[in-house]
Parts: sequence; structure tokens; C-alpha cells
Amino acid sequence: MMAGTGYLEAIRQQIRVRHYSYQTEKSYLYWNRYFIRHFRFSTAKQISPRVC
Repeated sequence: MMAGTGYLEAIRQQIRVRHYSYQTEKSYLYWNRYFIRHFRFSTAKQISPRVC
């Protein structure tokens, strides 16, 4: 199972709330999965946004 599954569901929910197109949703989720795999995140806590 991919790390950050709840993270991806949160992204999906936000995309749908904002009424983005289905193709945009697919693209955003694809790039987020790629990002997670590339940096080998193992938990959603590692993906949390950085506070500036």
C-alpha cells in the first residue's frame, strides 16, 4: 500500500470541492504519487506541508 493514501484522498476531496475537471484530478494525483515514490515517503506525516 502506498504511503500517504489519506493524503491523496484529501487532495482528491479538495479538487472535487473546487470543481476541477476529472483530467486535472488525475494529473494532480499522478504527480503526487510520483512525488511520494521519488522521495520514498513511508508515512503521511512526512508529507505534511512546511510552515514558512
